[in-house]
Amino acid sequence: MTICIIKSCRNQTTKRKEKTNITFHKVPADPVAAQKWIEQIRLSRNDPTWTPSEYTRICSAHFLESDLYNTNGGYVRLHKHAYPVKTTHYCQPLFKCPDPSNIINANP
Repeated sequence: MTICIIKSCRNQTTKRKEKTNITFHKVPADPVAAQKWIEQIRLSRNDPTWTPSEYTRICSAHFLESDLYNTNGGYVRLHKHAYPVKTTHYCQPLFKCPDPSNIINANP
């Protein structure tokens, strides 16, 4: 079973074959891109020393729609410049996280 590493997220794969439109992505091999991902994950987990493992995955709910594309074979992939931006808000299981630009900060 694959579980999203973002602390507040409940998205995961299940044994049931439901169509959820949620995909899971591993931290990129490129060190510069990986660092952006790691920073976002550390913020979401409130853990400045967190490091990824080979099994670390982030679900597609934490990326902008423009960061995702479909291949000719029907797979969902991330553009190379993509990094998770929707990481600090609670996500319901199997749903998209809110767009951070649409969230009003209660603490000005």
